[in-house]
Amino acid sequence: MLYYHQPCFFFLRLLYTFGDYYKERFNKQPEIEQCRNIADIISWNIWQMDALTCLVPHTCHEIIIEHHDIFSTTKTTEQCPGCKKNSLKEHNGIYCLVKDWKTGKITKFVDSL
Repeated sequence: MLYYHQPCFFFLRLLYTFGDYYKERFNKQPEIEQCRNIADIISWNIWQMDALTCLVPHTCHEIIIEHHDIFSTTKTTEQCPGCKKNSLKEHNGIYCLVKDWKTGKITKFVDSL
């Protein structure tokens, strides 16, 4: 079930709003290629980020280390290096990306800080 606050639903509402506006303005439906271009622009402009880590939410994780010996295997967990050191550039999650529309260059958001 889709809820109105989910990012996917919000994205689709923006895409439909573009289609409605285009039809009203030009008295015709937008071409499929125009819709693809607008969808690309929307996807680069609508994103979620954990402001404390500069990562996609819930992607930072503990590291599981397995220790093997002759008789058994034990597992230990270590905190993410970025969380442990409170360092934005050492997290092990997925970093949010931003695009410079003038140059077309894609960079990590954290690198702009």
